[in-house]
Amino acid sequence: DHDPSRFVEPDRLRVAFERAGAEVLESRGLNAFATLAYDEAIMLLALLFDRAPRRVAGPFLDASSLVRRVAGPPLVLSEFPWRLLARSNSVLVVARRR
Repeated sequence: DHDPSRFVEPDRLRVAFERAGAEVLESRGLNAFATLAYDEAIMLLALLFDRAPRRVAGPFLDASSLVRRVAGPPLVLSEFPWRLLARSNSVLVVARRR
C-alpha cells in the first residue's frame, strides 16, 4: 500500500544505522509501484514453476532474467515522479561497519 504514513523515512533509517555503529555510504529510495508489481508477479510465477521439472523451470528463469533486463529501465523510469517526491516504498541503505 502506498500510504505515505507507512513509508520508511530515509533520514531516520540513516540515523538508526549510524547509531548502530555503521558508516552510511548511500541512502536512497529503491522502488515504487511498477518495479514492486513486476517483482511480485515474478515471485508468484517462480513459486508456480518451483515444482515444475527442470526442462520447464530452466527456460522460465532464463526468460524472466531477460525480461527484467529489458523491462527494468522503463519500469524504473516510470517511477521517476514517485522518486522525485521521495515516495518509494523501500529504501536502499549501503553501509559498512566502522
